[in-house]
Amino acid sequence: VIGGGDYGQLARWRDRIIQRIQAENPRITNLESDYLERKPQLAVRIDRNKAADLGVSLTNVGRTLETLLGSRVVTTFVSSGEEYNVIVQARDEERSSVDELGNIYVRSDKSGALLPLSSVVHVEEQAGPTDLKRFDRLRAITISGTLAPGYSLGDALTYAEGVVRKEAPEAQLNYDGESRELKRSESGLWLTFGFAL
Repeated sequence: VIGGGDYGQLARWRDRIIQRIQAENPRITNLESDYLERKPQLAVRIDRNKAADLGVSLTNVGRTLETLLGSRVVTTFVSSGEEYNVIVQARDEERSSVDELGNIYVRSDKSGALLPLSSVVHVEEQAGPTDLKRFDRLRAITISGTLAPGYSLGDALTYAEGVVRKEAPEAQLNYDGESRELKRSESGLWLTFGFAL
């Protein structure tokens, strides 16, 4: 299990570790990780220079996207003694595709005119993780594999630790499953040996 502060960095480390192990050690096979980038996402990038030229503040762009695509509570009202939230959000059909950004407008602070949101933002389709795992309270990615017959788990872990030190020296290294049990039993063995001495 490699841990760190940023999933993007962890994914880059994971790729380098897996690539190196596959190239150097044929006794470790079927390498995979639990960080799967299969969920479609949209990354909205604001063209700051164009927005500044048109007099559109970043706050207006963010608030507009938040309100229409996410939803926002703007006030409350009371009916029959019950208080209800008033939630503003675009209708489902108005936020179902990227092309709908052309139908969303933001106000220019400079001219007061309404401008299409698509004139100041660019949208990129990406693949994101299906879920974000943590291990010992750190963002983490678990790498697992299969060992060839006759190749001990201890030898495989020693080799993998060396690869991690070279490819991801800043990563926090931890263990799960059989690897964790092996490490625990090793530390218990040294403690028992120390008491015996």
